[in-house]
Amino acid sequence: MRAATTVALLDPQVGRGARRAILKRWLAEQNFHQPDFDAYWRLIGLDVDLICENAEETWLARGGTGVLTDEILIKGMAQAYRFPEVAHHLVQRAERWLGWIWADPDQGRFLGQVNPESQRSKDNRARTRANLEKWQAITRPELPPIEPRLDGDVSWFSRRVLGILSFLPRRPFARAFAAWSLGRAIMGVPRHIDEVGWVLRLNDEDQDAFRPVLDELIDGLIAVGDHVAVTAAKYLLEAAGDPAAQAKLDILEVSEPTLPQEHEHWVDPCDPSSPPPEIKQVEMVDGAQLWMHHRQIGDADLCFARNKTRLARIDRQAFKTVAAAAANSADGRTAEQLWGLLNALRRVLILIPADGRQKLAHAIDQVVASDVIKDDKELVWWRARRLEILLWDAPTEEQLTVIHDKCLDANELALLDKALPRADQAVLHRHLSQFLKKETRQGKLIDLYYLSKRAYRETLKRLDRLAPLLTDEDADVRQLAWELASENENRAVCEAVAASGWASRSELSRADRAYGSGALLTASGILRRPELLDRADPEVVALQLLRNPDDPAGLAGYEQYVRAALEGITVVKPGPIADHWVLHGEPMRTLVSRSGSTFSPWLADWLDRTPEIPNHAFFVGEFPLIWLCQALFEAGDPLAERFWAKVMNAMASGVFKNPELSQIPMRSPAGNTWNAVRMGVITSATTDQDLAATARSALKFGHATWLERVIRDGEATGRAADMARAYTLLGFADVSPEFDAVWKDFSKRKPERGWLAHVYGESRKQYDHNRWARHWYHAYLNAEDPADAYAAYELLLSCADRRSVYWLKGNDLDGRPEFLQRHWNANATDLNSAIKKRHEDVKNTLFFTQTMSQSHAPWL
Repeated sequence: MRAATTVALLDPQVGRGARRAILKRWLAEQNFHQPDFDAYWRLIGLDVDLICENAEETWLARGGTGVLTDEILIKGMAQAYRFPEVAHHLVQRAERWLGWIWADPDQGRFLGQVNPESQRSKDNRARTRANLEKWQAITRPELPPIEPRLDGDVSWFSRRVLGILSFLPRRPFARAFAAWSLGRAIMGVPRHIDEVGWVLRLNDEDQDAFRPVLDELIDGLIAVGDHVAVTAAKYLLEAAGDPAAQAKLDILEVSEPTLPQEHEHWVDPCDPSSPPPEIKQVEMVDGAQLWMHHRQIGDADLCFARNKTRLARIDRQAFKTVAAAAANSADGRTAEQLWGLLNALRRVLILIPADGRQKLAHAIDQVVASDVIKDDKELVWWRARRLEILLWDAPTEEQLTVIHDKCLDANELALLDKALPRADQAVLHRHLSQFLKKETRQGKLIDLYYLSKRAYRETLKRLDRLAPLLTDEDADVRQLAWELASENENRAVCEAVAASGWASRSELSRADRAYGSGALLTASGILRRPELLDRADPEVVALQLLRNPDDPAGLAGYEQYVRAALEGITVVKPGPIADHWVLHGEPMRTLVSRSGSTFSPWLADWLDRTPEIPNHAFFVGEFPLIWLCQALFEAGDPLAERFWAKVMNAMASGVFKNPELSQIPMRSPAGNTWNAVRMGVITSATTDQDLAATARSALKFGHATWLERVIRDGEATGRAADMARAYTLLGFADVSPEFDAVWKDFSKRKPERGWLAHVYGESRKQYDHNRWARHWYHAYLNAEDPADAYAAYELLLSCADRRSVYWLKGNDLDGRPEFLQRHWNANATDLNSAIKKRHEDVKNTLFFTQTMSQSHAPWL
C-alpha cells in the first residue's frame, strides 16, 4: 500500500476520490511500521489539501484506530512542516481549524452524550449564539475569523490540532492561538486550556522569538475592549502561566467584593505539628465488626481505614481496644469471617495481647479440624497464620521447638515470608544438631528452608548433614541443599559438591545454575581444586571477582566474559535466552576501575565498530549494558556519555524499556565536566516520576549542591516551565538545611494565583510529606508501647515515598524492642505498596499537571 499511495499521489491522472481511498486504506494498515511513516510524511507535500482533509474527516468523526492513528497524523504533519509549502498551508489551516466553535461547549467536556433537550444545553447554545453575533458585529480584520462548525466532534478535533502545534515553533501560529482564545471566549468556557498551556509553557523552541508576539497579541485583544476579546486575552494569559502573564491577568481580573465566610479548618493529621485537638474527630468502629469478609472490604473496614491516621494522633491506645475486640470475636466467626481477620492480622498482631493470640490460634484449630477447608493450598495458608501467631513473641529456642513440632509443610514458612522471626545465631548454632534429622520429605524441606532464610554462613559451617542431601531423590530438597551449599565452607559439604558430578547446562533454571556454580566456586577454594570451575556456569567469573576483587586471574576472566557479551549483543542466537544470576554492579565497577589500560581501548574500538545496538539487547536484563553504563559514569570514564547515548538510542528504537537508564548520568562524579549531561537528564524528563527519580539520584550520588543551583537558576528565569521544574525538583528533594533555606527564599516571592501557584503548593506538599515521614519513622523507632508503634507506622505509610529508601535502615531497629523488628518485617509489603502507590500517583503528571500522552509532545 505504501507504493500504491506513492504512485497515486505522484500521478496527476489519479482522481481525488481514488487518492483519498488509497490513502485511508494505507493508514489503516495494522502493519504500518516506521518505513511507512517515513514515507508518509515525505509524501504530504504532494497533496497537502488531501492530507488535511483526511485529518478533518478522521478526527471530526472520531475515526481511525485510536492513538496509533493520532500519532501518525500528528507526527506526520509535524515532520512535514520542514517543507515550506506544507508549513505555509498548515499555518493557514491551523488558524481556520482553531477558529471553529461548536454550539454547546459541554460537548466533549464530560463522559457520555449531551442531552440537547436539557435546559443547560439550551442555555449553552443560546449564549454561544448571542456571543458570536455580538462578536461578528465588531470583529476586526486583523483578528482571525470565528466560525461555527455544525457537524462532527469539533472538541475532539481541536485537541489533536493542538497536538500538532506542540511539536512546532509557536511564533508562526500566533493567529491560531488567537483564534482558539476568541472561539472559547465566545463559547464562554476555555476548553482545551490545559492543552494550550502545555504548548505555550513547555515548547521552548522559539521562546525568545514567540513571547513578544504573544504579548503583542494579548495587548491587542485587550485594546479591543469587548468582553469577548478581553476574555480571550485572559485565557491566553492563564495558559501562558508565567509570573509576567499572571501579573497582567491580576490587573484584568476584577472580582465582586464578597463577605468573609467561615470555613472549616482542616488539619492534615500526618503533620506532626498539627495539634491533636484541632484534628477532626474520628468515627469509632467496633473491632468485632472489622475484617469480616473473605477477599472483600466491608463498610466497617472502610471506616477504620478512613479514620486511622486521625485516630493515630488523637487516641493511640484505642487501637489496642479495636484489635483486642477483633481477636476476641474469633471464636464466634464463620470460617470466611475468620479468614478476613487473619488476612489483616500482620498489621495488628503487634496490638493483640497473649490471650487474644491464644483465642485466634484456637479458632484456627477449630476450622482446620472441622474439615471445612477442602483445598490443600488453602489449608497450608491457615496453618501458616497459626504458625505466625505462635512464633510472634517466642525467643529463638522456642521458635525452633514450635517449627519442629507444629510446622507440617515448608510452604507454611514460605507464606510467612519476612514475618518469619529472626534467629539468635548463637542459639541456632547450639541447636544445629537438631536439624536435618527427619527422613520425611517435608521434614527435610522445613529444616532446609528455615536455615536458608535465617542461618548465617558462619552458623552453617558445622552442618555436615547437608552433604548427602545434595544428591537427594527429591528435586526440591536438592535445590534447597545446593542453595545452602553455595556459600558453605564445610569440608564435607565441599567434597560432596565435588563428588556430585553436577555441571551447569543452559537448560537449567537460573536458581539451579546460581546455586550449583556458587557451590563449585566455594568447593574449588576450600579443596584447592580449580578444575571444578570447569563445571560451573560461565557467569561464575562474576561471582569469583565479587568474592575476591584482588584476584588478577578473576579480573582477567571477567573482562573476557564482558567482552564476549558485548561482541555477541548484536546477534540473535538460537536456544534459551540468557538469564543472568549475578548482580554485576560491583564486578563491573572493579573491571572499569582496575582494567582501564586494557578494557577502555577495547571498548572504544567496540563503539567504533558497532553502529547501533539492537533493542532486543534489553530483553536479557541489565547485563551487560546497564551495569557497564553505571560503572563508566561512576568512574568518570571519558567513554561514559558516548556509551550511554548509544544505549539510549537502542532503548528508544523498540519495545523493551529500562526506566533507570535515563538516570544513569547522575552517577557521574561531582564537577563541571558532567554538568551538561546531568542537566540534560533534567530537561528531558517528561513526567513527575522522572523528576522525582532525578532528584533522588542527584542526592544519592553527591550532587546536592549542584541540584540546589539548578533549582535556584530555574526559578530565576521567570519562565513558566523552568520555574515549575524548579519547584517540582525542590518538592522531590530530601529534607536538609540547604533545601529548607531554598524554600524560605522562594516563599518570599511565591506565586499566589494561577498555574504556578498550584505547582508551588503541590511541590511544598511533597517536601512536607517526606519530612513528616522522617518524623514518624523516628517516632516508630523510639516507641516503647505497641500502640505508639502501630500509630507511628500507619502515619509513616501515609507519607513515605521512594525517598525513604535512603533513610529507612534495617539496622536502625537493632537494640530496640523485639516487637518492633517483628512488626516491621511482617509489614514490609505494606510499606512497599504504599511507596509504590505514591510513585504511580505521579506517573501521568508533569509539574503536578496531567500530561497529554495521546496527543502532545513530548509524550506522544
